[in-house]
Amino acid sequence: MKYITITLSLLAALFFVNCEGPEGPQGPLGPQGSPGLNGLDGAELLTQIYEIGGIDFNTENGFSYQETFADNTSLEILDTDLVLIYRQSGVIEGTDEPTWELLPAIKFFDEGTLQYKFDHTSLDFVISITSSFPLNDPDPTIINDYLNNQAFKIAIVPAEIAPEPVGAKNLGGFDPFSYKNISRDALFIN
Repeated sequence: MKYITITLSLLAALFFVNCEGPEGPQGPLGPQGSPGLNGLDGAELLTQIYEIGGIDFNTENGFSYQETFADNTSLEILDTDLVLIYRQSGVIEGTDEPTWELLPAIKFFDEGTLQYKFDHTSLDFVISITSSFPLNDPDPTIINDYLNNQAFKIAIVPAEIAPEPVGAKNLGGFDPFSYKNISRDALFIN
């Protein structure tokens, strides 16, 4: 019985799939929708990315590098824009294709930890290195691989402040995590 049902289902499916003939007439058009709100024409906002290289971190520069955005881009950077900085961490074996890691990044060594970090304003950025061990005389491998001749990719992402989301902080002043509400719930008092 099961095989007959399956066979009939397959035959029915083949019959409906293999139908040929002229296409029927077009159906009636639906009602016209209400007009949308007129908006401002949008500007084309693209992320700008550029690379800097040959950066050495040493005692003379305080293990930091500072640059103004105007040195490499004509883009006006607003306070709301995002800035992301990536460090070239290596290359794919057998190719010259670089691999990038997003800052901040922490490296672990026998001597301790080393951290790349950055901060920025709408005018400039600073990349700096901090460590849990003295950087004035580290292992030569650390100097060659992590302090000298470093390359970075800077990404400037245009953004705007989103409207305030609906959440616990703007639901008429109700805060489920306030002391009053937590203590009330703990005592089962309504």
